[in-house]
Amino acid sequence: MRKLLLIVLTSFISLTNFFCLAGNESPTSTSSQYHSNSYFPGDLVYSSTECYEIQHVLGEGAFGKVYAVKNSEGKKFALKCYKLDPRFDMSLYSDPEREFERGQLLDHPNIIKSVEFFIYTNPEGESTLNLVLQYVEGNTVNRTPFAALNREEGISALLQVHSVFSYALLTGFIYLDLHPDNVMISSETDVMVIDLASFFSIAEISTFVKKTSYLSTSRYHSITQKLAQIRRETQIQNPTKNVKVSEEKLQRFFLHHPELYNEIQQLQQSRKSKIANYLISLSSKTTSPTHFSYIERFLGNYYLDKITDLCVTILRKSTITREERMDWRVRLKKISWNYQEDIDEGKIQPVHVYLDQLSRL
Repeated sequence: MRKLLLIVLTSFISLTNFFCLAGNESPTSTSSQYHSNSYFPGDLVYSSTECYEIQHVLGEGAFGKVYAVKNSEGKKFALKCYKLDPRFDMSLYSDPEREFERGQLLDHPNIIKSVEFFIYTNPEGESTLNLVLQYVEGNTVNRTPFAALNREEGISALLQVHSVFSYALLTGFIYLDLHPDNVMISSETDVMVIDLASFFSIAEISTFVKKTSYLSTSRYHSITQKLAQIRRETQIQNPTKNVKVSEEKLQRFFLHHPELYNEIQQLQQSRKSKIANYLISLSSKTTSPTHFSYIERFLGNYYLDKITDLCVTILRKSTITREERMDWRVRLKKISWNYQEDIDEGKIQPVHVYLDQLSRL
C-alpha cells in the first residue's frame, strides 16, 4: 500500500485565547513581522513544551502548508503552518482553533487527534501559527487500492465506522462532510476520520440558521434560492474569499439539504419546539416522541445514507467475493431504508439505534 498522509487543510487560527510561546509578542500585535509560512527541511519550530524538526512538505492549501515533522524524541507528527497576515479578518483565525479544540474534545481511536496549537516567532521576529496533529500513514478510502484489505480487515473496518460515528452522535456532534476522501485506511488497516473541522454541534448548526434567517424565505421561490443568496452575499462581503471554514462548510451542506435548513428554522420560530430536544435525543440512550424533532428525520436520512455508502465503498476495497459484496451492500442499505420506512410509519427512534445495526450484521 502506497503510504500517504492526507490531512485536510483548514483556514485560519484565532489570534486570541490560545497557547502561545512564552515571551513571544502578543498575537494581536501588528508590530511584529509576518512569516511567509514556508519552512525548509531541517528547520526547528518551537512550542512552549516541544521542538519540532521539519522533514518535508505533505500538502499545501490557500492559507498554509502541512509538514511532516519529528519532535525531540523522534516521533512523527503533522504540522499545519498558517499565514499570519494582519490584512485578514482576525475572526477567521478561529477555525483552526476550533479544529484543535475538536481534536482535544473527541477522544476516539478512529478520530485524528490534535496535539498542540501555538505561535512560533523565529529569531528574526517573524511569526507563524502552527497546529500539530497526529501523523497517520495510509490512504484515503478513495485511494485505497482494490483488494487491499482481506475479508476480516474489511468487516473490522465496518465495525470501526459504526463505533466512530455512534460515538460522535452520542457526544453531541454531527459529521457534515462525510465522504471517502475524509476517511483514511491506515497502514494498520484502521479507519481514521481526518477532518476535525467537519464535526459540528447542534448549537453551531442552530446558530448558523439563526444568523442567516434575516433573509425572508418569501422573497425566494425555494429555500435553495435563499441559501444561494446567502452564499453570494458572503462572497460579495468577502471578495478575497476569507470566509470562515465552518461557515463555508455549513453553506455547502445546506445548499445540498435545504429541507433540513427549513426544518431547523421552523423549530427556532416555534414556541413549542426546542432545539435542545434534539440534542437530548442524540445524547440519550432512550427517547420519547416529545424529544424527537424533524431535524433528526432529515439528518437520519443523510447520515445513514452516507455512512452505509462509506461502508459499501470500504468493502469494495476488500477481497470478499462479488456475490458476498452484493449481499453485504443490500444488508447495509437496508439500514437506511428501514429508517425511512419507520419514519413514514410514525415509529420514533434516534439515529444511533439504526447505526447499532451495523455491529450486528
